[in-house]
Amino acid sequence: MSTNCEEKNLDSKVADQQNLQSSHVKFDLDESHRIDDYDRMVEVDELVAFSTPSKPSSYSSTESTTNKTTNSSMTNARTLTNSDTNGKNKSTLNQHSRNMSGVSFGSSGSLRPLTTVSTPKGLCDFLGGNRVINKILIANNGIAAVKCMRSIRRWSYEMFRQENTIKFVAMVTPEDMQANAEYIRYADHYVNVQGGPSHMNYSNCELIVDIAKRFPVEAVWAGWGHASENPKLPELLHRNDIIFIGPSEQAMWALGDKIASTIIAQSANVPTLPWSGSHLKITYNEDDSEVINVPMDLYDQACVTDPKKGLEIATRIGFPVMIKASEGGGGKGIRKSISRDDFENLFRQVQTEVRGSPIFIMKYADSWRHLEVQILADQSGQAISLFGRDCSIQRRHQKIIEEAPAVIAPPEILEQMEKAAVRLAKMVGYASAGTVEYLYNPNDETFCFLELNPRLQVEHPCTEMITDVNLPACQLQ
Repeated sequence: MSTNCEEKNLDSKVADQQNLQSSHVKFDLDESHRIDDYDRMVEVDELVAFSTPSKPSSYSSTESTTNKTTNSSMTNARTLTNSDTNGKNKSTLNQHSRNMSGVSFGSSGSLRPLTTVSTPKGLCDFLGGNRVINKILIANNGIAAVKCMRSIRRWSYEMFRQENTIKFVAMVTPEDMQANAEYIRYADHYVNVQGGPSHMNYSNCELIVDIAKRFPVEAVWAGWGHASENPKLPELLHRNDIIFIGPSEQAMWALGDKIASTIIAQSANVPTLPWSGSHLKITYNEDDSEVINVPMDLYDQACVTDPKKGLEIATRIGFPVMIKASEGGGGKGIRKSISRDDFENLFRQVQTEVRGSPIFIMKYADSWRHLEVQILADQSGQAISLFGRDCSIQRRHQKIIEEAPAVIAPPEILEQMEKAAVRLAKMVGYASAGTVEYLYNPNDETFCFLELNPRLQVEHPCTEMITDVNLPACQLQ
């Protein structure tokens, strides 16, 4: 009897050890579906040489944010890529996909076709899509590139039971190669590009389009930073019939520009702080379902071109004020002026820091919280919100800690923020993932629109962890 007990204890210890080793991947599959090392391929173009790094170790999902994401993101999109529907269905993305015939949902809410689908083309045909994406150019590096490839491979494995259905092409600078950057080993192919400042590689729209055409790829993913908010990139890609995994150039300009987005927010009756364009609005009828645009003459009225005019506006608004560059970000192109004495000097600093950018003046909000709402929209005009995040802990105007969900505001206020975010996305025909940022005053429970980021943000894993939605995979679909 004692021998049997010892054998059982030994078996249980071995089982526990095996469970611990496989705890990172929560798939209900047998051993025949185990993820193996993906094969490497080498392709050489006549003009650009492509090479492949050494074979990596077996792919495993060890990133905490990736562990929380599943292919439940399929509930938030209709097609594998961009769908050209007429937008007559006014239900939300989630409602639409759950009402689709021939589709079942797993215990985690993930979409699974009742028929066997093993390729992106099969899924695209099954869902009625019009474009298939088999190869993606990652116009980014570092953690952004790693996150994209890991998330989409995870979705691919959960959807098709194989992780390599979609191939990735990475751009690699000599600096990345010398540092043995992790994202290189995740790519199926990579292309050597010129090193140096970002405008010579990852922010060079012409270079990105040239590589996308020569390789070739069906789509380009820009992530965050670099060229991700440059409307020129989607414009050039669309001219060459290449998909940009993100919003259109029109929507990117309308909501990605701080001045234009604030004018649109005012037109949608979303509260804003007093600023240099507080009097500007665009006539908009939500029932018409027309995409709104900001006329340039209206845009110019909100801009401040010289310190003297800015000082007059700042005096009218009331000090302290924020002097902001419309094309600034990441702590650049923003200064706080507390009096008339320092205004002109600070105005010149903003002009120098972000050269050529339009400048506007906005009232300074003291002791307000910085909240943001994650949105997701498709090509047919449908948009949803994926709750909020609190990014109030900052240093030098840069976020340090992100919290999700946002709990500082009452649920009814957060609901108003989410509804306003969805309304803004629909007004400009926004597609893909984006983030609407607000300032919230906990003293009187009021909020004001701040800006919209027309891209996936670096802090998006917080939303993935609380919603179980794979955002890069949603962008792809």
